[in-house]
Amino acid sequence: MPHSLASIKPKYVDLLLNGIKTVELRRRRIHLPPGCILWVYSTLPKGRIVAAASVARVYHGTPNMVWSRFKDRAGISRTEYNAYTKNAALVTAIDLARIVPLQRPVPLSEMRLHNRSFHPPQSIVFIQGDDPVLAVLRTLLPDELRVPA
Repeated sequence: MPHSLASIKPKYVDLLLNGIKTVELRRRRIHLPPGCILWVYSTLPKGRIVAAASVARVYHGTPNMVWSRFKDRAGISRTEYNAYTKNAALVTAIDLARIVPLQRPVPLSEMRLHNRSFHPPQSIVFIQGDDPVLAVLRTLLPDELRVPA
């Protein structure tokens, strides 16, 4: 099962954790396979991985198409969306099946103890299987997101 890490502003992380936002939007094409675990890094001032989610599917389209399809699950107003997608030819909507808070959030300082070169991504990155940070995260994976062996 692939793992990825997304940097998300704290106010949007709160909307994810409260179930108001169930779609993560990006201004560029993102490819994540269904079932991929998306680890949620809440950007500074929080600076920690706070949740994990299961990717249901990824949808690409024009800003108007994505807004029409996901506006009720995006967690932002049309005005905010228009400002975010201004001049974008394509928008990616990452449909999240389950969003589960971690019992123990992992601060940036701890991630750097395991991997000195760790830097939170500007957007979304895959986490390589041999990354020591992934080894730590796997131990914290909520039961709701575990795939039976």
